[in-house]
Amino acid sequence: MGSTTGSTGSRLSVVLLLAGMVSGLPLTWIHAETETGARQVLIIHSLGRDYPPFEGVASTFDNHLVQVFDEPVEMLNASLELSRFDGPGLEDPLLQYLRAVYPNRHPDLVVPIGAQAGLFYARHRDELFPESPVLLLAPDRRRVQEIMEPGVAVVGMDLDTSILIENVLGLLPETQDIYLVTGVSPMSGFWRQAFWQEWAAYDQLTIHDLSAQSVAETAEQVANLPPQSAVIIAVMTRDAAGVPHESGTALKAIRARSNAPVFGYLPAQMGNGIVGGSLLPTPEVGRLGAETAARILAGESPDNIAPIFLPFGQPMYDWREIKAWDIPHHPVSGTVVMGRASHGRVDRGGRGGYPKCVGYFAAGHPSPGPGGGCESKYRSQRRADRLVAP
Repeated sequence: MGSTTGSTGSRLSVVLLLAGMVSGLPLTWIHAETETGARQVLIIHSLGRDYPPFEGVASTFDNHLVQVFDEPVEMLNASLELSRFDGPGLEDPLLQYLRAVYPNRHPDLVVPIGAQAGLFYARHRDELFPESPVLLLAPDRRRVQEIMEPGVAVVGMDLDTSILIENVLGLLPETQDIYLVTGVSPMSGFWRQAFWQEWAAYDQLTIHDLSAQSVAETAEQVANLPPQSAVIIAVMTRDAAGVPHESGTALKAIRARSNAPVFGYLPAQMGNGIVGGSLLPTPEVGRLGAETAARILAGESPDNIAPIFLPFGQPMYDWREIKAWDIPHHPVSGTVVMGRASHGRVDRGGRGGYPKCVGYFAAGHPSPGPGGGCESKYRSQRRADRLVAP
């Protein structure tokens, strides 16, 4: 266990990592009850902190809560690793852990991130912390009815999965084949079924399901795709070989071999090989979640807070991918993210370590060309990147 105090003096962050062997730890040594007087916030992750599709939610939530809530807050992070696997029996170590870290009091707020964490806590709330208010963060609207009960507020997402197809067709209208890359976790299975149901209207497309392959096998296959193809990577947390994938590892391996444009669904994937489009609103979910948490910690009842569901965000594109694939149909809105290291293809010959500008695309405006404030625009874009895709 480690604790750090933020520069504002208003946060104590306690991070305790759970492995599958946590039941073998001397849990009586670990507890979250300190004498700091800080408000206790328990964050339960559906997956590890850096696993998609929730990558970026927790970090934005943590940082923004410090800014909007004046009192000291102690945040304890627990990870529900079983979301990558099957079997409710895997819940027992986490239940033991949570009882051990709060032996004599309840947390002031419980924040499950994602539907899997929400479902876990809904099953066990009565035996854990029935009096603690709950903020359910980042679930899709489809799953919320399984979780909602009194004392629960929601900041989630309302995801129209056809957007993922429109991201492709908006740039490449002649596309005929979509190669869908997902994992084999329960979460991946839920979304794969949703994709098949909701993409049935696109009868001009042939959808190829690559979920039965390892990432290595998928990378081999996408190296030889037919013309007018595209790859969509969505909800890959564990591949068919049982290998877990966090923080874009699958994307990088597949993009390195693919002979067709690769599309994703997360802001965190920008700069790592996806073309772009409308992506999940994960940063905004984290920010609005922090503001909602501050209201609850200040005494407002979750029952008086209307549920919030955010759609896919404003389109943004990676100019290097647009150029690499020679995509003729340029986006008409959104922001191009440029200058991040990706596949070693960024030309850093510009002054001060900034890349030479081969183009700039924002809200439909053409490139300013070489010079002409190019590096200034890059600096401004980098600042925007930190806000849009932390």
